[in-house]
Amino acid sequence: MTLYEPRPVPTKLSLIGLGGSVSGNVRAEVIVVQNKSELETLGDKIKGKIVCYNHDWVRYGDSSDYRVWGASWAAKYGASAVLVRSVTPESIYSVHAGNMHYLPNITQIPVAAITVEDAEMFQRMQDRGQKIVVHLIL
Repeated sequence: MTLYEPRPVPTKLSLIGLGGSVSGNVRAEVIVVQNKSELETLGDKIKGKIVCYNHDWVRYGDSSDYRVWGASWAAKYGASAVLVRSVTPESIYSVHAGNMHYLPNITQIPVAAITVEDAEMFQRMQDRGQKIVVHLIL
């Protein structure tokens, strides 16, 4: 009897760098958070990791805060890059671009938008205890 042993499957992500983001070449483990308070609870556990915000859609003004300020929020705890779930209530595997800003006196890290579907996939993988590694070239 052969037991199935899951193995990493290289996959290309549909993403777009956000306006104002610095460039970067980062390969790191991904940690998915659903909101800012979850990020703050993890604190230094995200050091060196790529933070993926898989935030729920509320309305544009609230949901876009993760795109606009998410890189600085994560960099404060030592994250190496940020992936932000597209700011949209519906998706057809498309990314939603826009601008972002860095807070003063915080390290500037690369940030890109990914599709709703990929953010949800990362959430499911993390919930199953799978290690997620992304090589982000931006």
